[in-house]
Amino acid sequence: MKYTKQTLLALVAATACTTIGHAAFAQELSIMASGGAWQDAQRKAWFEPFSKETGVKILEQEYLGDLGKVKAMVDTGNVPIDLVTVETATVLQGCDAGILERLDYSKIGPRDKFIEGSALDCGVGLDAYGDILAYDPTVL
Repeated sequence: MKYTKQTLLALVAATACTTIGHAAFAQELSIMASGGAWQDAQRKAWFEPFSKETGVKILEQEYLGDLGKVKAMVDTGNVPIDLVTVETATVLQGCDAGILERLDYSKIGPRDKFIEGSALDCGVGLDAYGDILAYDPTVL
């Protein structure tokens, strides 16, 4: 059986709790997300329902694509976030550089229960999207 979207935020929270020790029994979970309409949608679909169900307060920050900012937090030992949402390439880069922590899948669920290819060493995919290129041939 594959995990569903309903269990995704719980898995993400569990992931954060396994990688950031102080978050394990915290009443707050600090999430750095991409901001804008996408973060608004995450708040409505995931953050608010999760908070309502668990009593855990979600503290939000914006991630504007600067992995260097996350690296600086790690290097100084001042990491005020439990979870950051980034693109796959950033997960791979951050994992290889030692900026992101490796996940313990024995605590969050076996990799084969996730959508194929979504369970990476330092992150779990939470959305899928596509890009399209369109043009008006009368303008070219």
